[in-house]
Amino acid sequence: MGTEMAEQSGDPGFVERRKHPRTVFGSAPSYEGALGSLAGDVQRGNRSPIKGVVSPANPSAQATTWALLAPFLNSESDRWLHSYLDETQFRFAALPSLKTEENWHHRNRDRSGLRDWKAYLRDSHRAFRPDIDGIITVFPQLAVTAGLEKRLRRSSVPVLAWFFNAEIAEQWRYNVAARALSRVNSFVVHTTEECRVYPTRFGLPAERFHFAHLQYGGRISTVEEEGEQPFVFSTGSGYRDYGTFFAALAKLGYPAKVLAGPRVLRGLQPPPNVTILDQIPKSQIHDLVRAARVNVLPLSDEGVCAGGVTVVEAFRHGRALVATERRGGEDYLIDNQNCLTSALCDVDELAERIEAMWVDATLRERLNAGALAFGLEHCTDEVASNALRGHLEALS
Repeated sequence: MGTEMAEQSGDPGFVERRKHPRTVFGSAPSYEGALGSLAGDVQRGNRSPIKGVVSPANPSAQATTWALLAPFLNSESDRWLHSYLDETQFRFAALPSLKTEENWHHRNRDRSGLRDWKAYLRDSHRAFRPDIDGIITVFPQLAVTAGLEKRLRRSSVPVLAWFFNAEIAEQWRYNVAARALSRVNSFVVHTTEECRVYPTRFGLPAERFHFAHLQYGGRISTVEEEGEQPFVFSTGSGYRDYGTFFAALAKLGYPAKVLAGPRVLRGLQPPPNVTILDQIPKSQIHDLVRAARVNVLPLSDEGVCAGGVTVVEAFRHGRALVATERRGGEDYLIDNQNCLTSALCDVDELAERIEAMWVDATLRERLNAGALAFGLEHCTDEVASNALRGHLEALS
């Protein structure tokens, strides 16, 4: 099976290890909200964010214990959304991964290999302990292996699959994965498009799939926009269309910086005004997002969805985007409110949109404010943890 971790691996963008709780934007190994409810947007402070979910009648009942499986966990003290939940209601056993993470941009393949799957199987096997009342997995590979382990054990322990962003090339692979995933009780995905597509592809009940916005809760850069030497910035490797982007920049002549893996840039020749950056720490990427006059998200039409991590991190840093309009983006990108959109593979329109934001400081300021407002309302750890709480209550 060739499930991808879209834009993930090596840096859980939407999750970040930290000693103290953050009250703002935070993502992980890739870095990448305020998650909406599984049937609508989750409002901050709403203790029951899932539509149709009723909180337990006895909130003082004994706390349930949940095993947490995520490839970015390196120690039991690592923080994630579970760190925001009431310990009198839920307890968590964060199981450090046995797999060494790779940086997504550095990978030569877009599928998990045999060694990866062996590590995921070992991680899942450890989660089925007598003291565990439920299991949370992050990323689709662990959902598959946890479902398989549950099937083999004939266990009734509930499994919640968070950040389930599966991209598989062949239908037969979906069919194979579905046998294990049939034992997963609930899936949280970060686009409504995935809610529509996955039930059919996996042959699973639609009511098991729930939408929640992606969140970011890590460090927020405070770097100011570069005034003396302005530039365009684009980053990411998942389903990108840098060919169209390079053509638009060649037409405009604006200086630009691109941070992406060699796999997605292979065969492309950037124009002289575009600099390809070497890999840099996440914090420096966010500094570039803040410093750029224009941030661009050029996407292809491949995959169920794309670019979510980049969108959320830009918004949380108060930066709007010029982005390709494609399926999966409608839950985040609102044209002329937090971004300017352009059609797929349209060099002229992409160039026009970049130029519009480049030359108009008032437009940039308005769109940046809209991006920040969206990020604060929908893409914080606090909002996401409310969604997580609702799911755990429903499954407990």
